[in-house]
Amino acid sequence: MEIFSTIVPASTVVHVLAVVIGMGAALSADLLFHFFSKDKHFSFVELRTLGILSKTVWYSIIIIIVSGIFLFLSDTEKYLDSSKFLAKMTIMGILLINGDLKWTNKFGFHYLFKGHTEAWLEQNPEYNGRIIIKK
Repeated sequence: MEIFSTIVPASTVVHVLAVVIGMGAALSADLLFHFFSKDKHFSFVELRTLGILSKTVWYSIIIIIVSGIFLFLSDTEKYLDSSKFLAKMTIMGILLINGDLKWTNKFGFHYLFKGHTEAWLEQNPEYNGRIIIKK
């Protein structure tokens, strides 16, 4: 499509910036989570920090997907024939599924970030007394 071919440079810049910001936020969140969880106590500031980083990662993923669609539509035949592109899409799919399961189902951090600590502990009684939220 002609319109998408004209915005390839801008889409590429936005795509790369979103990848860098998202990757940096994800790495920071993982490192801070391990640092914060050493004492098995999370303060509200620590949870808020992890929540901000999590939102940054998800916003970056949305931007990566949208700008990636623009890049893909600029030359669909080229990308569909590229094993490198198909491998990247497979990896992106796995990362999205892994990230969603990690942050919502297994640990339930979406409850903690929104201040629903009691509800989360009711659903995960094995963490009662093991994880303490400092007020």
